Amino acid sequence: MTKNTSYHYSIIIPHKNTPRLLERCLCSIPTWDEIQIIIIDDNSNSESVDFYHF
Repeated sequence: MTKNTSYHYSIIIPHKNTPRLLERCLCSIPTWDEIQIIIIDDNSNSESVDFYHF
């Protein structure tokens, strides 16, 4: 069974090789069920970004 979630806000974050800024940005967003967060990674270097962490 899938949960039918209705998002009121979608936050789209473009990202490339800035893991500290991305983490800071994500921490600043409230944790609400009505918020959907979409991170668009623009071919970041795997040596710069720990993808498993995010």
